[in-house]
Amino acid sequence: MLSAFASEIGSAQLHPYKWYWWTLSVALWIVLALQMYGLFVRAKEAGSAIVQESRTLLLLLLIPFCAFPVLWVLGEEGLEVFPISYEVGFSCIADMVCKVVYGLYLLLSVLPQEEDALEGAEKTSLV
Repeated sequence: MLSAFASEIGSAQLHPYKWYWWTLSVALWIVLALQMYGLFVRAKEAGSAIVQESRTLLLLLLIPFCAFPVLWVLGEEGLEVFPISYEVGFSCIADMVCKVVYGLYLLLSVLPQEEDALEGAEKTSLV
């Protein structure tokens, strides 16, 4: 949230100051990525059964999230390489890939394996 907020403030600022906000946004994104990687490492050290799925989920978040700072720089707010309509279109595509593919992978691949790991536990349904 803070990274997106810093990007938003940067897009509303004049030339020299917008790059400071962009740098802050990227720094906050790097902190988030390191925290997510730390969770993956702890799951790997604990010998969790879903380490491979956790790695895939981590990559499904980090790769599309790399697009947002690049789009900001190349779009209207940054270097104005391409028009705002391209920037918005590519941002929407990256956002959809991140959310939809992550959600489907989590729903179809990771959650059923967690339910299978609870063989001895009573399975209940809220439906």
